[in-house]
Order: sequence, then C-alpha cells, then structure tokens
Amino acid sequence: MKNAKIIMLFIVFVGVVIYLAFNWQILIKKIQTQLEFRPLFRLPVKTEFVKTKGEAAPMATSVAAIATSASEIPDYLIPLGFKREELSSYFQKIRISSVSPSSWSSYPASLRLYSYIQKGESINITGWKIKSNQRSFEIFKSIDIYRLEGPFDETDIILPQNGSLTIYGAKNPFNKNLRLNKCSGYLNNFYDFNPDLPRNCPLISRESYKNLSGECQSYIMSLGSCEIPSADNYNSFPGTDQGNTCRAYLNTISYGNCFNKYRNDGDFLLNEWWLWIDKNTFDIFDLRHDAVRLFDKEGKLVDQYVY
Repeated sequence: MKNAKIIMLFIVFVGVVIYLAFNWQILIKKIQTQLEFRPLFRLPVKTEFVKTKGEAAPMATSVAAIATSASEIPDYLIPLGFKREELSSYFQKIRISSVSPSSWSSYPASLRLYSYIQKGESINITGWKIKSNQRSFEIFKSIDIYRLEGPFDETDIILPQNGSLTIYGAKNPFNKNLRLNKCSGYLNNFYDFNPDLPRNCPLISRESYKNLSGECQSYIMSLGSCEIPSADNYNSFPGTDQGNTCRAYLNTISYGNCFNKYRNDGDFLLNEWWLWIDKNTFDIFDLRHDAVRLFDKEGKLVDQYVY
C-alpha cells in the first residue's frame, strides 16, 4: 500500500513537471498580468447620469468627458501641484488606465491609454508626451490600415470613444506602429511580436470548405484562430485532384485574403492601437513607485497615474 502511494505521488509530480514544461510562458504572462501595477492614487472622477431619448436606463458620464475647457473642471479635480491654467482642455478625457514597469520576464513593460469621451468625439494624441519622475517620451504616428503590399505611411493616432493605445517597451518587428483590425492576428505568422497580436480573426466558414476531402476538412478545423497552414502539412496532401484542391484552398488562409474579404466591413478597423518603443527608451518607470503624467501638445496636464 505504501509503495502504491509513492508511485501515485510520483505520477502526479511528473504530470506537474510536464505541464509546466509546456506552459511556463503562458503562466508567466498570466502572473505578469496579475502583478500589473495598479494605481495607489487616481484623479477622482465625479459621475453624472445622462439619459438620452429612447434609452431605458441612464448611462454614466464623467464630468471630464462633458467639460469643454479647463475653466469647467471642478476645483476638487485639480491635482496637487497644478493650477487650473496648467490643465488641458482634454483633462481626463484620455486616461492612463494601466502602467506595468516590470520586465522581469519575457513580457515587456507597458502603458495603456484609454479614451473617455462621448460618441462622435475624437482626440488626436500624436505628439503628446508621457512623463515619469525620471524621463519622458513622445507618442508617435501609426499605420492606420495595414496592407501587405504597402504603402506603409503612418498617420496621426486619433482615438474615438472607447479607443485605446497600448505602448510596449520592446523591439518593433517591422519598425512601424499599428492600428489593429479584424485580421491583424495573421501577422503573428510573419513577425515576432512581443507580446503576440490578439488572435481574434474571423472564423473560417465551414460552408466554404464542406466539399473538400475529409482529411483536408479535418486539418482546416484543427487550425487555431489566425493560424496559417504549415509548409509540412501543406505538402503532405497528395498530388491528386482532391489534394490539389485542398492545397488551393489552404493558400486562401492568409492575412491578404482575410483583408480583402473584410476590409469594407464597418467594424474591420478596431479602436485599438499598438505602439512599440525601444526598451532602453521606454525604461522610464520606477519599479516600485512613480508618478506618470500625460501631457498634450501644449504641455498641459491631461491625466496622472500614481503607483
């Protein structure tokens, strides 16, 4: 009986070791997310309720979201050390929602901005600066619509309602910042992003490949979201009519075809931008405590985040 217990414990131990061996990167990212620095102090937001015609329930809107100038900002919202004339007309309309200075794992340091503005409103944040107690950096332009064939011209980052900008302290795989779209996840197959772009590509319609061979259909269904067929699997299909038809279909699973199919959809472009800054330049946050501030082009305060 004692030997049986020892064998059972050994099997459990080996199972845990095997699980960690194959999933340690995922676990580290999850731990990094949980340890992401949360603010010890945030600029307070007073909430008012606005009811629009046809709505059954009111929606919450911050005072800052309906303020049109610094003169309309309540006195209690003015942060210590600042005067009213030093506040931006965009005060709290764009907020620093998270800061993660730690880069002890392979997951890079990051900062995220989020827009709290009304529907139909937008704010150009290109050229704004983020400053810590140590240094600062500027928000640059981004590719709005990424096409494989180019051109790769960058435009201003203009955040709409519920728009976000995430900045990573990591090497940019193709030296361009990017606005995400429905098909962006396919780019992970060609560039070494850190972290990976979100893998939320549109599902491949079963209707489009229902007439292919059973083997081909099974392989297509085994592919993950935004995953393209591997060369080995592609070449494994025989040179028969069915095999050639399968390979022809596999060639359509790509960023280019996804882009052409969905580019005219009203929701093709996501309201999410990713920007990469060299780790040495982005390493401006104190690992323990810091005050991070966002300033507009005129050098006026938009928001601050203290941890």
